[in-house]
Amino acid sequence: MVGLPILAVLGVVAIPVVALLFAIGLPFFILFVVAIALLGVVFGLLGAVVGVGIVVLKLALLIAIPVWFVAWLVGKARDGRQDYSTI
Repeated sequence: MVGLPILAVLGVVAIPVVALLFAIGLPFFILFVVAIALLGVVFGLLGAVVGVGIVVLKLALLIAIPVWFVAWLVGKARDGRQDYSTI
């Protein structure tokens, strides 16, 4: 029977302590969850932008620059030929 008053005191003290922990800890936890979610959105969008940038770079390196180079070579070859239409 000696332990019963100790348990009663601990129960009475524990309720405000738990309420205080919920009052302080829960908003911080919600802020943490929201911050992590926002960070995920930011990095997700950043990943999409970087992916599009890589696609544009690949298009430039594999299509646009070679086509320009071939056109430049053809133009150089045409400039070297003699044109008899003005004689």
